[in-house]
Amino acid sequence: MTKMDTLVFCLWAYLLLLFASCAYAEPVTEPEVAFSTPFICETARGTETRCLAEAFKPGLSAVLLGGGGICGAITAEAFTYEHHTADFEATRLSGTGKCFAVQKNEHWFTDFQMALVGVEPAMVRQVSAEADRSPVPKEIEREAKKLAAAYLQERQKISNWAGIGIGISDDYRVLRTDDVKLIIFNLLTNGQPSEPGPSVIVKQGKVFLLEGSCTYGAPLFFVVNDKLHLTYTATVACCGCGDTNFFVYDLSGETPKKVYHNWKFSD
Repeated sequence: MTKMDTLVFCLWAYLLLLFASCAYAEPVTEPEVAFSTPFICETARGTETRCLAEAFKPGLSAVLLGGGGICGAITAEAFTYEHHTADFEATRLSGTGKCFAVQKNEHWFTDFQMALVGVEPAMVRQVSAEADRSPVPKEIEREAKKLAAAYLQERQKISNWAGIGIGISDDYRVLRTDDVKLIIFNLLTNGQPSEPGPSVIVKQGKVFLLEGSCTYGAPLFFVVNDKLHLTYTATVACCGCGDTNFFVYDLSGETPKKVYHNWKFSD
C-alpha cells in the first residue's frame, strides 16, 4: 500500500468515525408542536372559514380539536385580523374534511377549542374525561380550596371587582382521566352561588393551581407525542366579563406546565 493509499484510507476512516459519533450524540427529537386558538373568520370573498389566532407560514399541517372531533387542515395565508379591541396576526386554513365546513349559526369557539400546528391528525388523540363523584380526600380538598381562595384574593386586590364579596363554595366539579383529576370550584358572590371558579389539577396526591379566576365551557384533555395535555377557557382579571383566555397545560411531567396562553379575544 502506497503512502497515498494509506492517507486516503485514514481519511475515510476518520470521516466514518465522525459521522457515527454525530449520529450517536444527536438522537432524533420529537417534532415541535405549536398551539393556537381556532376561530371563525372570513375569506377575501366574504365567506366564513376557519382561522388560527397566530401567524404561520402556508402549507403546514394543522389539527383542530374539540366537540367537533379531530379535523385535519393546512395553513394558508397569514393576515391581520381586525379585532375591535386590538388587531392581531392570524392565519387562514384550508381543508376538505366534513368537520372543516363552518356550520350555520356555529359559535366561534364551541366546535373546536384548540389547534395544533406541525403535526398530523394520526399523532393526536382526544381523551374522554369522566365526571368523578367519588369523595376527594379531605386533605386534598383543603389544600386545593386554599390555593383557589388565595388566587382569588390576589386577583381582587388588582381588579375592579375588589368590592364584591367573592368566596369559594363547598361545591365543586371533578373530571378524571387516567391518573389526573381536574377540580373546578364554584364561587359564592355575596354569599350566593354564582359562577364556576378557579381550577386545580390533582396528580399523584399533589395539588397544582391552574391559571384563571373563572373556568368556562368544557375542558378538553388530549394526547400529542404521547404527552397528556389539557386545554380550557377562563377569565383572569375578573369573572363574568369579556376577559377571554385560552390555556394549554402539558400534564405529562411531575408538575403541570403551561405551554400556551391566548388573550387576544378579550374585550
